[in-house]
Amino acid sequence: MNLHHKALRHFISASVIVLTSSFLI
Repeated sequence: MNLHHKALRHFISASVIVLTSSFLI
């Protein structure tokens, strides 16, 4: 359960970075 939560947070963080990069370009 904890591992799944950590993976979910990592996925959200990556998604935010991609969205920010797309917005900047």
